[in-house]
Amino acid sequence: MTSAYDLGNRLLTSTPATTYQHDVNGNMTLAQSPTESTMMSYDYENRMIAEVQGSTAATNIYDGYGFPRAQIVNGTISTLVWDRSELLQVRS
Repeated sequence: MTSAYDLGNRLLTSTPATTYQHDVNGNMTLAQSPTESTMMSYDYENRMIAEVQGSTAATNIYDGYGFPRAQIVNGTISTLVWDRSELLQVRS
């Protein structure tokens, strides 16, 4: 596998024929190959809030401390249970 990076050390391309795009903060916003693409969106604190890959859409919900508390994937909600900084359980 070969890869190419920009001056900010962000991945731009890799083989086989995958290209990447980043926002001004360096977050990857698009990964596109000949067969599929994944788009990602981030909030003002650079946390991924949405990801779409093909027909699968995921949304992440964070609490006031920055911990992910829930994820919605194609309408199904999973709750994340934390003990301080350790993920204990994912409940669907």
